[in-house]
Order: sequence, then C-alpha cells, then structure tokens
Amino acid sequence: MTVQQIERLLCLRGSALKLTIVEEQPKPCIDSITEHDFQRSDDRNVSKELFDYRFDLLTKEMDHLQEAIREHDKILFAIRGWALTIFSTVALFAIKDEKSSLIPVAGMSVCLFWVMDAIFKSFQDRFTKRYRKLETVVRTELPVAMKSGAFSIASPQMVNPATLTKKQFILLAIRSGGKLQLVTIYGIMLLSLVLIGTLITE
Repeated sequence: MTVQQIERLLCLRGSALKLTIVEEQPKPCIDSITEHDFQRSDDRNVSKELFDYRFDLLTKEMDHLQEAIREHDKILFAIRGWALTIFSTVALFAIKDEKSSLIPVAGMSVCLFWVMDAIFKSFQDRFTKRYRKLETVVRTELPVAMKSGAFSIASPQMVNPATLTKKQFILLAIRSGGKLQLVTIYGIMLLSLVLIGTLITE
C-alpha cells in the first residue's frame, strides 16, 4: 500500500468519524428549561384565567348595579308622583270646600311619602356608592394590571345590608331624606299646605 493510499484512507476515515460524531452528537438538554418555561406559562395562564373570571364577575356586578339604580329611579319617580297627586287632590278639595281639617291629612300623607322616598333613596345611594367604587377600581387598577401583566384586580368588599343595625339604617334614611332635592320637593308641599290652611281659616 502506497503512502498516497494510506493518506487517502485516513482522510476517508476522518470524514466518516466526523460524520459519526455529528450524527451521534447528543441533542441539547432542554428538558429542564422547557419544564420551567411551561410551569411559568401555566402559572401565567392560571393567573390570566382567574383575572378574566374576576373581571367578568366585576363587570356583571356593575351591570346589575346599574339596573338596580334605574329600577330605584322608577320607584322614586312613582313615589313622588303619588305624593304630588295626593297633595294636589287634597289641597284642591280643601280650598273648594273650605275644609281646613283636610290639611293635616294631606300633611301626614306628604310626610309618609317623604319617609318612603328617603328609605328607597338610601337603598339607591348604597348601590350608587358601590358602583362608583367598582368604577374606580376598573379605571385605576385594570390598566396597571393589563400593562404589567400582573393579572391582579381587587374588588372592594361589599357591605351586606343585613348587617346594618336599626340605628345605622335610620341614620342612612335620614341622611338620604335630608338631601336638597327631597327637602325642596316635600318642603314646598308642606309649606303650600300651611299657606292653604292659613287662607282657609281666615
């Protein structure tokens, strides 16, 4: 065997060895990295799902609160309508028949409607206060959560009306009934009855 043949044989074996090394070269060990990445991805997906669930509940609660506020608007409108109707009817009969005895009845009716209005207004005020809190959370925390990817949003704790004491309930009703709108509506009615009663007695 000549020297050239030996060199050629060694060259061929070297190429074959290189090919073998390339073929049998172990694959990069990415199992641990992939598992870690998957774990982080799973945690992120769970956080995103939990965030979406909480945000869905929050938006649904806001929708229910809006509906409750609108329903109480209808109730308050009906109460004030009945109060005005009874006030006008009694005042008309009192003036027509000159019966001052009807004035106290009309005054008691107006006061009763005022109390009813104050009670339902206090309910509506609680719904409105809760809605504003949720609206603040959505406007402030939601953009931060979406931007940072933290996927966390805290819903303010709801106050159970059943936990209110009688004193708290009465104070809330008085506070709602003492608002300028209600004082103006029912105050004008009562003052009108006083003036009508004064004119009749004279």
